[in-house]
Amino acid sequence: MLGQFLFDSTFANGAYSHSFGLESYISWGKIKNEQSYQVWLESYMLDVFAPADAAVYILACKLKEKRLSLLKLARIANASIASFESRTGAINMARATLKNTEFMHNDLAKWYFKICDNDNYTHPAIAFSVLADDKVESYAYACIKTLTQNATRAIPLSYRKSSELLYKNIDLAKKCALKAKQIADNSLKNNSFSLNNCDYRLFSTHHELDIAMFAHEKLDFRLFMS
Repeated sequence: MLGQFLFDSTFANGAYSHSFGLESYISWGKIKNEQSYQVWLESYMLDVFAPADAAVYILACKLKEKRLSLLKLARIANASIASFESRTGAINMARATLKNTEFMHNDLAKWYFKICDNDNYTHPAIAFSVLADDKVESYAYACIKTLTQNATRAIPLSYRKSSELLYKNIDLAKKCALKAKQIADNSLKNNSFSLNNCDYRLFSTHHELDIAMFAHEKLDFRLFMS
């Protein structure tokens, strides 16, 4: 239930949701139906979300007792977002998540909320980690839901096709979570985090998807509010 509360796309952080390059592909004519959207979604979830947000979330959950390591992870995760607009969107999502859950903060969440006054240490996966443990599948599926809702309006897709996609991609969320767990486990040595010892896939992204995110900053029009 807590995972549904935090990660549901109707939650207040949805006000800062981002298309993460989807609009670029639609404007280029590369995504125009459910089949082409599915190809893009699988690539985004496995090549961007899994080695970044999902793996960071798992690592952060394991580093809660080591706040300096958690700060190091937050700083590196923030810096790894290449697109300025995507990084700004991630910062806004993290702050909105923490601001709107202040009533449930423990000492760690209160501490990180104050840290988030500094842009350089603000990241949504870290924000979710201080609020909930071991819910990476819910986190991944929530991302799929949000992107599919965007695709429904922007491509557009019928509600039936969207429902089929959401059901079909339950397995994609599980696959994404499994990859993220492998990356996170390979990136911890003696329960400590260091870039010198982490899995080479951590923070790696697909260059084409990165280009789409950069192109998103220069779109002549927006298909929906983001």
